Amino acid sequence: MKTNYAHTHSSMLLICIFLFTTCLTLADEPIVIYTPKGSPVYAYLLDEMSQFEIIFCNAAAQELHPNAILISSASRTYNCHGYAWHVSEGGEPVWINAPNQYIYWEDGSYVEMNSEAANMKVSYISDNHSAVTTTTNGWFISKWGFGPLMYHAWNDCPYNSSTLKYYIKYTNIPIRITIDQIFSTDNRVQQGATVSQVGHWETNAFVNYTVPVNFEFSIGNNETMRADTGLWTNSQTGNQEKYYTWNNDNNVVNHKKFDIQLGMSRLESQFHPTYPVTIQAQLIDGGNPGGFVEFKDPWLIDYPDPQYGNNLRNQGMSAPFKAVTSGNNNLGLNTPYKGVFLNQGLTPLNQWVPPFYTVRAPQEQANIGGYKGYFLNWSGHPDSVQFQNSNNRETPVVFKRAGAKATALYKGHLV
Repeated sequence: MKTNYAHTHSSMLLICIFLFTTCLTLADEPIVIYTPKGSPVYAYLLDEMSQFEIIFCNAAAQELHPNAILISSASRTYNCHGYAWHVSEGGEPVWINAPNQYIYWEDGSYVEMNSEAANMKVSYISDNHSAVTTTTNGWFISKWGFGPLMYHAWNDCPYNSSTLKYYIKYTNIPIRITIDQIFSTDNRVQQGATVSQVGHWETNAFVNYTVPVNFEFSIGNNETMRADTGLWTNSQTGNQEKYYTWNNDNNVVNHKKFDIQLGMSRLESQFHPTYPVTIQAQLIDGGNPGGFVEFKDPWLIDYPDPQYGNNLRNQGMSAPFKAVTSGNNNLGLNTPYKGVFLNQGLTPLNQWVPPFYTVRAPQEQANIGGYKGYFLNWSGHPDSVQFQNSNNRETPVVFKRAGAKATALYKGHLV
């Protein structure tokens, strides 16, 4: 037995009676469509009515509701729910039977609002009908069963309008988010009277804003922010600080894309103190350091990001190793590394948790103080530096104090 899809409201009764036979004879094809959040909704593809029936339905609707405006001719291919929740969003004409329209708000694709605004969906809770709001308050667009698509006042239609609920697509909900930039001591990053800035990606460039700044973003959108990439003096401590992370995230990449979600209220770039340290290669028998070692720094700003106009950013734990020539404070504040964070990556329980720094030494070095060197192990004062495995050429490392030295020791042979 096939379903009678027609509404049976009094003002459309004549149309429904006229089309009842049609409903039983035209082919119906089940189809699955999806809400914006991917939930399946069962609908139908229906054959169109005859031209005579279309003309009849148009005339009936206009006669019964002369103040409503016909937008599109009567059609059997879609109904009010199909139009409001699917067709008006760019989908193909479909017929959605009640209560399947409930899925659109039950899965969170649409969120109920307290009042009407443009581009909302309307559910006639006191009846079986859906509509779409317009820029004119109190005027909707809706499909009347097999009848036409109409522009009408909220209560000038063949449906009981005593109880209405309004829904907005979750991606269209505006929320206010404060963007800020904070030192490790929780005071705002500033130098003298100049407050630092954050960048917001807008079309094809980062636009800088003085913090704190409020944005209105839409839920479901992606917004990309860039923290300040310079060194700043914390007036409370006198320490130099640099960008550490956004919102305590272990993924320290900056610039950073945020998926805007309901409940978000603050995005905060956090700065931590940074200090000069040294990494070097040296012969185990002494002498001056020489050669080079390699360093993997999650915070080194060196990657031109093609998705953001080749603006440079760091790469987090995906950072490559970089060769660093042996020399005092070669990871200093005035180098591209802008120093390092102390005690980074090692918990009080001696567990290694990323992000952390990593050092790597070549197996052989051609010339360290006039000698060919063969790697032995890593070394450093235990109060200054700790290696995960000092016997490995490549190992995570923690620097514990300013001026710490991590040394790759080599056995020398005459060249």
